[in-house]
Amino acid sequence: RARHVRNVLSAARAAEAARESSVAAHGGQESAQSGAGGDGQLGNSVAADSDVPSWVAGVSDADLLVAGAHHTCLRRSSMGGGIFSFGRNTHGQLGDGSRTNRSTPVRADDTFLDYGSDVAVGRRHTCAVYSGRVVCWGDNNEGQLGTGSQIDQLRPVTEVSGIPAAAVTTQVAAGFEHSCALTSAGELYCWGSNLCGAMAMPTMFPRQTSARRISFPGATVLDVEISSGTTC
Repeated sequence: RARHVRNVLSAARAAEAARESSVAAHGGQESAQSGAGGDGQLGNSVAADSDVPSWVAGVSDADLLVAGAHHTCLRRSSMGGGIFSFGRNTHGQLGDGSRTNRSTPVRADDTFLDYGSDVAVGRRHTCAVYSGRVVCWGDNNEGQLGTGSQIDQLRPVTEVSGIPAAAVTTQVAAGFEHSCALTSAGELYCWGSNLCGAMAMPTMFPRQTSARRISFPGATVLDVEISSGTTC
Protein backbone atom coordinates (compact mmCIF):
# COMPACT_ATOMS: atom_id res chain seq x y z
CA ARG A 1 0.00 0.00 0.00
CA ALA A 2 1.26 3.46 -0.84
CA ARG A 3 1.79 6.09 1.82
CA HIS A 4 1.47 9.84 1.40
CA VAL A 5 3.28 12.71 3.05
CA ARG A 6 1.51 15.95 2.16
CA ASN A 7 2.15 19.62 2.87
CA VAL A 8 5.89 19.14 3.10
CA LEU A 9 6.58 22.79 3.90
CA SER A 10 4.77 22.61 7.24
CA ALA A 11 5.40 18.94 8.09
CA ALA A 12 8.86 19.22 9.62
CA ARG A 13 9.22 15.60 10.63
CA ALA A 14 6.27 13.76 9.11
CA ALA A 15 7.18 10.20 8.19
CA GLU A 16 5.26 7.04 7.32
CA ALA A 17 6.48 3.61 6.31
CA ALA A 18 5.69 2.13 2.90
CA ARG A 19 6.32 -1.60 3.10
CA GLU A 20 10.10 -1.83 3.69
CA SER A 21 11.15 1.79 3.12
CA SER A 22 10.25 5.06 4.81
CA VAL A 23 9.85 8.56 3.46
CA ALA A 24 10.15 11.75 5.47
CA ALA A 25 9.40 15.37 4.73
CA HIS A 26 11.74 18.06 6.02
CA GLY A 27 10.68 21.63 6.75
CA GLY A 28 12.74 23.01 3.87
CA GLN A 29 10.86 20.86 1.35
CA GLU A 30 13.73 18.42 1.15
CA SER A 31 13.03 14.68 1.30
CA ALA A 32 14.85 11.94 3.21
CA GLN A 33 14.34 8.19 3.01
CA SER A 34 15.66 5.02 4.57
CA GLY A 35 15.11 1.27 4.25
CA ALA A 36 14.94 -0.95 1.18
CA GLY A 37 16.65 0.66 -1.81
CA GLY A 38 17.78 -2.14 -4.10
CA ASP A 39 15.74 -0.76 -6.99
CA GLY A 40 16.76 2.86 -6.38
CA GLN A 41 13.53 3.73 -4.55
CA LEU A 42 15.42 5.84 -1.98
CA GLY A 43 16.38 8.31 -4.70
CA ASN A 44 19.85 8.94 -3.28
CA SER A 45 21.70 7.87 -6.48
CA VAL A 46 22.64 4.48 -4.95
CA ALA A 47 20.65 1.30 -5.59
CA ALA A 48 21.19 -0.13 -2.11
CA ASP A 49 19.46 -0.39 1.24
CA SER A 50 20.14 2.27 3.86
CA ASP A 51 19.64 2.06 7.62
CA VAL A 52 19.93 5.82 8.03
CA PRO A 53 17.90 8.55 6.29
CA SER A 54 19.50 9.89 3.12
CA TRP A 55 18.47 12.90 1.06
CA VAL A 56 16.74 12.42 -2.27
CA ALA A 57 19.24 13.68 -4.84
CA GLY A 58 18.69 17.15 -6.26
CA VAL A 59 15.30 17.85 -4.68
CA SER A 60 14.63 20.77 -2.34
CA ASP A 61 11.11 21.75 -3.45
CA ALA A 62 8.96 18.65 -2.83
CA ASP A 63 5.48 19.35 -1.52
CA LEU A 64 3.96 15.85 -1.87
CA LEU A 65 5.53 12.42 -1.44
CA VAL A 66 4.10 8.96 -2.03
CA ALA A 67 5.98 5.68 -1.64
CA GLY A 68 5.05 2.24 -2.93
CA ALA A 69 6.65 -1.18 -2.66
CA HIS A 70 9.43 -0.55 -5.18
CA HIS A 71 9.09 3.00 -6.50
CA THR A 72 8.55 6.45 -5.07
CA CYS A 73 7.04 9.64 -6.49
CA LEU A 74 7.07 13.27 -5.46
CA ARG A 75 5.72 16.57 -6.76
CA ARG A 76 8.07 19.53 -7.24
CA SER A 77 6.57 22.96 -6.67
CA SER A 78 9.26 24.84 -8.62
CA MET A 79 8.83 22.59 -11.66
CA GLY A 80 5.22 23.49 -12.37
CA GLY A 81 3.86 20.76 -10.12
CA GLY A 82 5.56 18.07 -12.20
CA ILE A 83 5.69 14.48 -10.94
CA PHE A 84 9.18 13.00 -10.43
CA SER A 85 9.77 9.32 -9.63
CA PHE A 86 12.55 6.87 -8.86
CA GLY A 87 12.99 3.15 -8.21
CA ARG A 88 11.83 0.12 -10.16
CA ASN A 89 10.64 0.82 -13.72
CA THR A 90 10.08 -2.62 -15.23
CA HIS A 91 6.62 -1.66 -16.53
CA GLY A 92 7.18 2.05 -17.14
CA GLN A 93 5.76 3.10 -13.78
CA LEU A 94 8.17 6.05 -13.56
CA GLY A 95 6.59 7.52 -16.67
CA ASP A 96 9.77 8.60 -18.43
CA GLY A 97 9.17 6.46 -21.52
CA SER A 98 11.64 3.73 -20.55
CA ARG A 99 11.75 0.52 -18.52
CA THR A 100 15.05 1.43 -16.85
CA ASN A 101 15.27 1.55 -13.05
CA ARG A 102 16.31 4.95 -11.68
CA SER A 103 18.13 5.77 -8.45
CA THR A 104 17.60 9.54 -8.83
CA PRO A 105 14.35 11.35 -9.62
CA VAL A 106 13.25 11.53 -13.26
CA ARG A 107 10.29 13.54 -14.43
CA ALA A 108 7.30 11.72 -15.81
CA ASP A 109 6.69 12.88 -19.36
CA ASP A 110 3.92 15.22 -18.15
CA THR A 111 5.23 18.59 -19.27
CA PHE A 112 2.26 18.87 -21.64
CA LEU A 113 -0.10 18.49 -18.69
CA ASP A 114 -1.04 20.94 -15.93
CA TYR A 115 -0.17 20.92 -12.23
CA GLY A 116 -0.25 17.44 -10.70
CA SER A 117 -2.75 18.01 -7.89
CA ASP A 118 -2.55 14.44 -6.56
CA VAL A 119 -0.49 11.31 -7.21
CA ALA A 120 -0.82 7.69 -6.13
CA VAL A 121 1.51 4.71 -6.42
CA GLY A 122 0.43 1.10 -6.89
CA ARG A 123 2.48 -2.08 -7.07
CA ARG A 124 3.80 -1.38 -10.58
CA HIS A 125 1.74 1.59 -11.75
CA THR A 126 1.25 5.28 -11.00
CA CYS A 127 -1.78 7.57 -11.27
CA ALA A 128 -2.00 11.35 -11.07
CA VAL A 129 -4.65 14.07 -11.30
CA TYR A 130 -4.09 16.88 -13.79
CA SER A 131 -6.70 19.64 -14.11
CA GLY A 132 -9.37 17.41 -12.64
CA ARG A 133 -8.64 14.48 -14.98
CA VAL A 134 -6.88 11.19 -14.14
CA VAL A 135 -3.96 9.72 -16.07
CA CYS A 136 -2.24 6.44 -15.14
CA TRP A 137 0.88 4.72 -16.45
CA GLY A 138 2.94 1.58 -15.91
CA ASP A 139 1.69 -2.00 -15.54
CA ASN A 140 -1.77 -2.64 -17.01
CA ASN A 141 -2.12 -6.42 -16.79
CA GLU A 142 -5.41 -6.11 -14.88
CA GLY A 143 -6.66 -2.88 -16.43
CA GLN A 144 -5.42 -0.77 -13.50
CA LEU A 145 -4.59 2.11 -15.85
CA GLY A 146 -8.24 2.49 -16.83
CA THR A 147 -7.50 2.87 -20.54
CA GLY A 148 -9.99 0.24 -21.69
CA SER A 149 -7.16 -2.17 -22.54
CA GLN A 150 -4.50 -4.26 -20.78
CA ILE A 151 -1.50 -2.70 -22.53
CA ASP A 152 1.25 -1.09 -20.45
CA GLN A 153 1.80 2.66 -20.77
CA LEU A 154 5.34 4.05 -20.39
CA ARG A 155 4.19 7.69 -20.21
CA PRO A 156 1.19 9.59 -18.78
CA VAL A 157 -0.57 10.04 -22.10
CA THR A 158 -3.95 8.25 -21.93
CA GLU A 159 -6.74 9.58 -19.72
CA VAL A 160 -8.77 7.13 -17.66
CA SER A 161 -11.94 6.28 -19.57
CA GLY A 162 -15.37 5.93 -18.02
CA ILE A 163 -15.30 9.01 -15.79
CA PRO A 164 -17.81 11.59 -17.13
CA ALA A 165 -16.21 14.50 -18.97
CA ALA A 166 -17.99 16.98 -16.68
CA ALA A 167 -16.64 15.35 -13.51
CA VAL A 168 -13.74 16.99 -11.64
CA THR A 169 -11.45 14.48 -9.95
CA THR A 170 -9.97 15.64 -6.65
CA GLN A 171 -8.26 12.48 -5.36
CA VAL A 172 -6.72 9.33 -6.77
CA ALA A 173 -5.72 6.08 -5.04
CA ALA A 174 -3.76 3.08 -6.31
CA GLY A 175 -3.53 -0.41 -4.89
CA PHE A 176 -1.85 -3.66 -5.86
CA GLU A 177 -3.63 -3.92 -9.22
CA HIS A 178 -6.61 -1.56 -9.04
CA SER A 179 -7.15 2.19 -8.81
CA CYS A 180 -9.89 4.59 -7.73
CA ALA A 181 -10.74 8.25 -8.17
CA LEU A 182 -12.94 10.56 -6.12
CA THR A 183 -14.72 13.52 -7.71
CA SER A 184 -15.68 16.90 -6.28
CA ALA A 185 -19.31 15.70 -6.27
CA GLY A 186 -18.40 12.84 -3.94
CA GLU A 187 -18.65 10.15 -6.63
CA LEU A 188 -16.29 7.18 -6.54
CA TYR A 189 -14.96 5.49 -9.69
CA CYS A 190 -12.69 2.43 -9.71
CA TRP A 191 -10.99 0.23 -12.29
CA GLY A 192 -8.59 -2.72 -12.46
CA SER A 193 -8.51 -6.07 -10.69
CA ASN A 194 -11.65 -7.33 -8.96
CA LEU A 195 -9.63 -9.61 -6.68
CA CYS A 196 -11.78 -10.53 -3.68
CA GLY A 197 -14.49 -8.19 -4.95
CA ALA A 198 -12.38 -5.02 -4.61
CA MET A 199 -14.34 -3.44 -7.49
CA ALA A 200 -17.67 -4.10 -5.73
CA MET A 201 -18.58 -6.55 -8.51
CA PRO A 202 -19.29 -10.30 -8.28
CA THR A 203 -15.95 -12.13 -8.34
CA MET A 204 -16.98 -13.95 -11.54
CA PHE A 205 -15.89 -10.70 -13.23
CA PRO A 206 -12.08 -10.65 -12.82
CA ARG A 207 -11.36 -7.07 -13.88
CA GLN A 208 -12.68 -3.74 -15.13
CA THR A 209 -10.48 -2.00 -17.70
CA SER A 210 -12.32 1.34 -17.63
CA ALA A 211 -13.68 3.32 -14.70
CA ARG A 212 -16.86 2.05 -13.05
CA ARG A 213 -18.88 4.12 -10.62
CA ILE A 214 -19.38 2.52 -7.23
CA SER A 215 -22.63 3.89 -5.82
CA PHE A 216 -23.55 4.49 -2.21
CA PRO A 217 -27.26 5.45 -2.28
CA GLY A 218 -27.99 8.49 -0.15
CA ALA A 219 -24.32 9.01 0.72
CA THR A 220 -21.47 11.23 -0.49
CA VAL A 221 -17.98 9.74 -0.54
CA LEU A 222 -15.43 11.91 1.32
CA ASP A 223 -12.24 9.83 1.05
CA VAL A 224 -10.92 6.63 -0.50
CA GLU A 225 -8.11 4.30 0.50
CA ILE A 226 -6.90 1.13 -1.22
CA SER A 227 -4.98 -1.92 -0.05
CA SER A 228 -3.98 -4.97 -2.11
CA GLY A 229 -7.49 -6.35 -2.65
CA THR A 230 -9.55 -3.98 -0.53
CA THR A 231 -11.25 -0.63 -1.18
CA CYS A 232 -12.47 1.58 1.67
